Amino acid sequence: MTLAAHDAPSGGVAHDVNNLLAAILNYVSFVDEEINAEIATRPAHEAARLIAVLEDVSEIGAAAERAAKLLDQVRATPGA
Repeated sequence: MTLAAHDAPSGGVAHDVNNLLAAILNYVSFVDEEINAEIATRPAHEAARLIAVLEDVSEIGAAAERAAKLLDQVRATPGA
């Protein structure tokens, strides 16, 4: 198998993973907007719980962004 033939399937997988990460980041953005809108309408004790959830959602987004950067590094590596 040539190197070019070997790269084609991994490029497709990288593309699929990138699409999954984009979906995760989009949903994180949607949830972030919804929670922020809810925080403004809730009493302080409920808002505090929502803020904690928002922090968790932010961590999910940060992990997805780190994964996307790692994927970019893998794709930039010759022979990967």
